[in-house]
Amino acid sequence: MSGSLSNRLVLAAKIEDTPGTLDTGVYSATHAKHQIIDARMAFDFPTVDRRIKRSTLTPVPGLSGRRDARCTFSIEETGHSSSTEPTWSKFMKACGYRAETLYKVTIGAVTGGPFRHGETITQTSTGATAKVFMDTYTGTTTIYVYDVVGIENNSNIWTGGTSGATATPSTDASTAAGFGWRPVDFDTVTVTYSGSNPSAGEVVTGGTSGAIGVIETISTAGAGGTAKIRVRNARQYSSGETLTASTTGSIGTASAIAQEDMPTLTMAIYEDGKRKVGIGMRGTFSIAARVGEPTILSFDFQGAYGDVTDTTQLTGITFEDEIPPTLLGASTELRTEGTVGSYASRFASVSISAGNTLAAREDASATSGVREYMIVGRAGTGSIDPEADLESSYPSIGNHRDNKVGSLKFTNGSTLGNQFVHQIPGLRITGVSVGDRNGIRTEELGFQLTGGAMANVGDSPNERNDLLIAYITA
Repeated sequence: MSGSLSNRLVLAAKIEDTPGTLDTGVYSATHAKHQIIDARMAFDFPTVDRRIKRSTLTPVPGLSGRRDARCTFSIEETGHSSSTEPTWSKFMKACGYRAETLYKVTIGAVTGGPFRHGETITQTSTGATAKVFMDTYTGTTTIYVYDVVGIENNSNIWTGGTSGATATPSTDASTAAGFGWRPVDFDTVTVTYSGSNPSAGEVVTGGTSGAIGVIETISTAGAGGTAKIRVRNARQYSSGETLTASTTGSIGTASAIAQEDMPTLTMAIYEDGKRKVGIGMRGTFSIAARVGEPTILSFDFQGAYGDVTDTTQLTGITFEDEIPPTLLGASTELRTEGTVGSYASRFASVSISAGNTLAAREDASATSGVREYMIVGRAGTGSIDPEADLESSYPSIGNHRDNKVGSLKFTNGSTLGNQFVHQIPGLRITGVSVGDRNGIRTEELGFQLTGGAMANVGDSPNERNDLLIAYITA
């Protein structure tokens, strides 16, 4: 028998229909279109010391207890060949980053800006509304938005509901221009229902499943409407069952149920003859970008043990991602909150960690002792290595000393359909040290990912803006 080869490895992943439940649909090439780097699945069965006392000092065998799984891998930041959601978007979602469809509006000068990420903007005369994706400053000729409601046009002024910023468009927001990932705080499902229209805050009970959840938002009103629900027990609604809201009463039957925010994954790694499976998996990630190289997304997922079996290697996989861009022409912007203008940093590398804290949701009724892993906190960090410059150019030491919040923005790729914009709107410098790059002095800046300066009312929409990534397709 020949040995197992390390380079013959396939990773498949599927969003679970019911969190923490093995989804055998993952055993398909459809869910394995990931060009992975250095992937591995490891299981942990902590040994319980029985402490039995006998007439000898020789211990009795311990027992394997709770069954955990961990999957780590890296992937290149690259677009989809058809400019749809990249195949790695599911990993971002399971790390607590919701994917939004973005629409591009070409604008003139921003007055009274910036527009703040997450704030609602309203158009004069039409009354149409939209939400802003990424802080958008004076000098920017494009504003990206999501959740567009109403019929807007390409001429009436947009006004920020929180910032008060204004801008006049020259195009409308009718054409999708990409996808944006933004952090969320908890997992939800979207349920399409028929019948009466419930309200946010109502408790919704499934007549068959027994799932109980609280409505966070109503996306569409009336028959055929959709509600975003946070399910609070270890169950999930099932298609076709009757839904009953605590105040409204019956709201009809449920259909088109899908995990939307912070879903769990079933993940399977094929190791040239052996398949290892983890379930109920959520994770954290980091970004490493260096000049002239592909930007790398590294993921670390934890969940419950699912299965291990000998099987043939998964085949018939069609990869759909583009050749990755390299970090050139990054158009870097470093800013200081409250100061006009930006600083074009000359950096060679930047690293960012989402900093998710993962915790097992222990459940003795689960076969592995773990229902799923949950994201219970975020503490993002990062570093960048710009060339040393005058404090009057960019006050890195002064900002660190005076607790001033700033922002960082850089672009990876220049071709639509394979271009990514990264923004940290609430960057706070945590350390400045002197470095050297080929005899050129640098400043190594360590930073936190935060929500911004809470004293600035213009930052109030920025509760969930630690790290924003936009995939630009048009």
